[in-house]
Amino acid sequence: MNSSQNNWGEYEVRRSTIWWIEVYDFSPAINDPKKNTLLFAPGFSRTAKSIEETMGTFSMNWRRSLTFNHPRIFGEIKKNPTQIEIPKEVLRRASTIYTVFKWIIEGGDNKQIKIDLVWQSAWSIDVILAAIMIEEEFPLNVWNIVLVSPSWMIDWDTFENIRQRYKLQVKENMVFVKNWVDNAVVAFKEAVKYYLQNPVRAYNESKSLVSVDLKDLLNYLKIKSPNILVSVIHWVDDKTYPMEDIQRQKELWKKVAGFYSVKWWHSQLYLNPKVYAEAVDLALIAMNKDRS
Repeated sequence: MNSSQNNWGEYEVRRSTIWWIEVYDFSPAINDPKKNTLLFAPGFSRTAKSIEETMGTFSMNWRRSLTFNHPRIFGEIKKNPTQIEIPKEVLRRASTIYTVFKWIIEGGDNKQIKIDLVWQSAWSIDVILAAIMIEEEFPLNVWNIVLVSPSWMIDWDTFENIRQRYKLQVKENMVFVKNWVDNAVVAFKEAVKYYLQNPVRAYNESKSLVSVDLKDLLNYLKIKSPNILVSVIHWVDDKTYPMEDIQRQKELWKKVAGFYSVKWWHSQLYLNPKVYAEAVDLALIAMNKDRS
């Protein structure tokens, strides 16, 4: 990853390593002081490379944006800060987010930096759990959270059901993928690499997709850290997590600041980032306005 630019602006990418975690910092040439720093936690089988264009789009909207690769070997596992039963792999991924978050704060001059968390698709619970971990040590630094087409919002779901729905999604929309074929190819290659680097961990991670109800963690976060706002962006034609099932989750709406229904289907945030990264940026701006 190198510096890049287009008609919107330019940005520089800096790579750092925190023990076993690779971190990528996308810094715009002009940083909007009204926008918080963004930490994007990649979903299941996604890497920094597969979401590079998405991260660049955030930066070209004048927002410092960071992402990372989940470690395929080792990885710290922090103590579960809740009374909810959490699988080991979920704790490991949440601990990785916590580690990167702490590194951002301790590595800069501004210890009061406000950081927004963004998560797409599977493992939405990780970022909520990480926010709870972070709040215990850095209570003023987590600001907003955006969950994009999150998992664990459908009661009594199973991994096999999710897998079958995703296959149906790909099959029905294959004709459209040609519009973003470069991003699709990169995502596929990175997913294969992700699996091969540690097949046992990848298998255990896949099993954790339906291990905890997202609403339970959101409720815990709302009680423990009411200052953190959460919004959800979901695709109308999403087959992986169908919109009609999401809309039945009435308890969810009491726990989020905003819900945005957008066109198209699952995975558009990295396939078509110039459109949908903008939606995330606007959701974050809207939550900041809600505070004023």
